[in-house]
Amino acid sequence: MRAYIDAYVPDPAQRKDWRCSPLFTKSLHGLPPSLVILAGFDPLYAEGEAYAVRLKAEGVPVTVKNYPGQMHGFVSRAKLLPRAYDAIADIAAALNASH
Repeated sequence: MRAYIDAYVPDPAQRKDWRCSPLFTKSLHGLPPSLVILAGFDPLYAEGEAYAVRLKAEGVPVTVKNYPGQMHGFVSRAKLLPRAYDAIADIAAALNASH
């Protein structure tokens, strides 16, 4: 993960900037209803889970969908990882519900 973090935000002083991670923003209050998809083998799973908890704590309606056994980015690999189709359906349903 260190190599990814170094590539994503080369300057360590900027790694706590909210633009690098929404967990670092002062408030999430007022955001629209959110869908958080968690992949069981994602090294960012804990961050996603913490984001969902914080959204809920700040009054944002949040739905969490957990996909055990999936890796980071699985949604973009539907031909190889069929569970991605379930996640895509969840995303479509959340978007439909927002109208």
